Amino acid sequence: MTSTVWTDDILDVEDWKEQRALQKGQLDAIRRSRQFGTKFCISRNGQLVALNEPALLKLEQEVAINLNRLNQKIAELEEMPAADFMLNDAPAQKPHFK
Repeated sequence: MTSTVWTDDILDVEDWKEQRALQKGQLDAIRRSRQFGTKFCISRNGQLVALNEPALLKLEQEVAINLNRLNQKIAELEEMPAADFMLNDAPAQKPHFK
C-alpha cells in the first residue's frame, strides 16, 4: 500500500484559508473560555483533557503564532501570479475514432 506524504507545497490558497478559518475559530473559543472562566477541552493522545488558565494561555499563544504564520503564507500565495498556483484543468484533446 502506498501512502501519500502531505506537505505544505501541495496545498493551494483555498486550503490555507480553510486552515486559517479553523485557527480563528479555535482562538475565538479559547478567548471566550478565558473570558468566562471555563475550562477548554481538547483531545491529547486519544484522551479528553480540560485545560485551565495557565495551560490555556500557552495554547492561546501557540494558536496566535500559527494564525500569524497562516496569514503570512496566504499573503505570499495571493501575491504570486495566478498561473503559478492554478491547475491546468483544460481537457485533453478528444480522441479521434474511426
